[in-house]
Parts: sequence; C-alpha cells; structure tokens
Amino acid sequence: MLVILFILPLDDYPIVRFLLFLIPYFTVGYDILRKAFKGILNHQVFDECFLMAVATIGAMILGEYTEGVAVMLFYQIGELFQSIAVGKSRRSISDLMDIRPDYANLEQDGEVEKVDPDEVEVGSIIVIRPGEKVPIDGIVVEGNSSLNTSALTGESLPRDVKPGDEIISGSVNMSGLLRVETTKEFDESTASKILELVENAGERKAKSEQFITKFARWYTPAVCYSALALAILGPGRSPSWSSAAPARS
Repeated sequence: MLVILFILPLDDYPIVRFLLFLIPYFTVGYDILRKAFKGILNHQVFDECFLMAVATIGAMILGEYTEGVAVMLFYQIGELFQSIAVGKSRRSISDLMDIRPDYANLEQDGEVEKVDPDEVEVGSIIVIRPGEKVPIDGIVVEGNSSLNTSALTGESLPRDVKPGDEIISGSVNMSGLLRVETTKEFDESTASKILELVENAGERKAKSEQFITKFARWYTPAVCYSALALAILGPGRSPSWSSAAPARS
C-alpha cells in the first residue's frame, strides 16, 4: 500500500492523499499507538512506543506521509525479527529443559534400584537402559551403545561409546545397556550446570546492557523535552553579524 500510494499522482488532492496514507499507517502502527497511549495512562510515558508514536505522528502532521508510514513499518519489521529470534530461543530452551533426568538406576549389591539423581554419590555404578537419559556424568565400565547428544551439542549424528569412554549427563542412550561409574555428583554434572545457567540467565545482564538501560532513562526524556522546546521556542534568532555582512560587502 505504501509503494502504491507513493507512485500514485495524488499531489493535487492533499486531503485524499492524507486519508489514503492513514490506512497503511494505522494498519502497521495501530498496536504501537495503543501501547503508547496505555503507557501515558499508566504514567510510563518514555518508552520506545511513545517515541515511535511522536516521531511518526509528527511526520504525518508535517505532510511527510511516506516517511511516517515507512518509519513505523521498519520498526514493526524489526519487532518481527526480534519476536522470531525470541521464539527460537524459547523453543531451544524448552528442548534443553528436556535433558533434566527424572531418576537414576543405582546398582547396589547386584540389584538395581531407581533413586533420585541427588542420592547418587561419586564412584557409584548406575545402569542406563536403551531410551533412558544419562543422569550423571561418568565413565562407561561395561557395554556398548550410541548416545544422542543433540540436546547438548546440536550434533544430529549419534555418538558411539564403549568401555573407558566418558559420557555426560543429558545424553540419551539409544541402543545397548550401559554400566557407568559416576565421576561427579548430580549438582556438578553437565546437565545441572546447563540448566542452572539457563534458569539464571534472565537475572544476569551484561555490563553494556545495564549501561544502555540506565542511559535510556535519561536520554529518552531529554530528547523529548529538547524536541518540545525546539518546537515551541524555534531555532532562535540569527546572529546580528550574519545579516550585517552583506551590507558591508
């Protein structure tokens, strides 16, 4: 719609041109304007939605309809890419949470008992049947099998293991029966460390992100107030010497 309106010869019909440009403007920017209005009602004025609303509405008032719609459109395209990236991250995290083991098959005195992975000590022997997750890091002492490590490494091909090979928790045993001697406690295993990092990621921010957040609290209102002052007061009077120079020459 924006491209078509840009091409159409509507300069001789300013009212019609304005009304037609309102269609793509509200189509692409309705939710941004609504969020900006809600922010004003909730006394949270200075955010990106407010800035986009002020910029685009100002452009429309000045008659720069193409620029007003284009700015809102590009902003929405950026938001779309961001939502796609966030969606992929959430799906990856959801897949990653599946690596959490529910139990461990602890071998004691020739018998196998299902226990909580927290109860397994270092040096214990655990049995991993086909289709089960590796609950704790360890070394294979008996058995040959293939492990699905895609949730941890992203590799689609299974990894073959044999006695003496080290395996990490979160992998899935695909074929043979394995007897594994644990080398770490559950809290120190690979799966637990990864899950801990994922769960705490939202609470930790990079220094640059913290700086930008603090900077935006002052920058956004400063720009808005400066723009308002410029609109009301104007750019100021020209210096007296600039108007006197042509007379002297």
